[in-house]
Amino acid sequence: MNQPKHSAFPVRRIVHPTDFSHGSEVAFTHALRLAVGLRAKLDIVHVDARADCAIHEDFPSVHDTLARWGLLSEDAGRDQVAELGIHVHKAAPYGRDPVRGLLKYLRMHPADLVVLATHQRHGLARWLHQQIGEQLLKLTRIPTLFVPYNAAGFVDLQRGTCSLKSVVLPVTRDPNPQPTVDALSVILHGLGDVSPTTTICHFGDEQADAPMLNYPHDRDWQWEWLIRQGETVEAIIEICEQKSADLLAMTTDGHHGFLDALRGTTTERVLHQTTCPMLVVPTRQVTAEEVTWSRRTITQRA
Repeated sequence: MNQPKHSAFPVRRIVHPTDFSHGSEVAFTHALRLAVGLRAKLDIVHVDARADCAIHEDFPSVHDTLARWGLLSEDAGRDQVAELGIHVHKAAPYGRDPVRGLLKYLRMHPADLVVLATHQRHGLARWLHQQIGEQLLKLTRIPTLFVPYNAAGFVDLQRGTCSLKSVVLPVTRDPNPQPTVDALSVILHGLGDVSPTTTICHFGDEQADAPMLNYPHDRDWQWEWLIRQGETVEAIIEICEQKSADLLAMTTDGHHGFLDALRGTTTERVLHQTTCPMLVVPTRQVTAEEVTWSRRTITQRA
């Protein structure tokens, strides 16, 4: 499947960091499904300090997965994988800190989308153990699809089919949610024949304050609006539960001041609680101050 014409969010390379766990296997399934649908490059990356740890057999098998999905024959060669429009690269860079290793890899191999598994952490545990995905998002501003551990997600591991029926998209005037709408359009194209209901949740006083959005009109998608007030994080989680959301999509513009750095942005706080996959789309480039802050945090963890 081709990507939408004139897309403001082209996906040519997907990077999937893996730790070889079952949670990473579910995230890998989503990354591969999108790479096939978008005809994108797929880089599977594992960073480890042990030189002999990440051997070829440790990585998830793209060939076996595509064969299980019925997209390849059991005896298909590498050329036939390429005929599907994807090019897979498996990398095992050496590194004592996975964030540093992944940042170095992403500098050398720029990505349009990162897909990775994430743990939910709360309180002191979250403060002491910074999420790898959150650090990458702060330092790279690359749109990221987070797939929670112990979650099935919306791509079937065995068949590769997609069961995406409900999407929740919280919006405010600032940050501008249009990049997330554009990204969501491309993601849904990559998943094939899906027509989910997208619930747009505006957190404001009235409909007149809601941002103007350009919707994709080339698919039979349903769009509905909700106007909500109150505590944003709890409201978003509640709406996801009410709508049985298969995917949550949010816009982030990063940290603003000490409190955000201490307790996390609204997006990060939602990420720690959601039980469904979450697409996070940044709206601006990383600042020099954020680079310094994040590098200091990484150094403290090393």
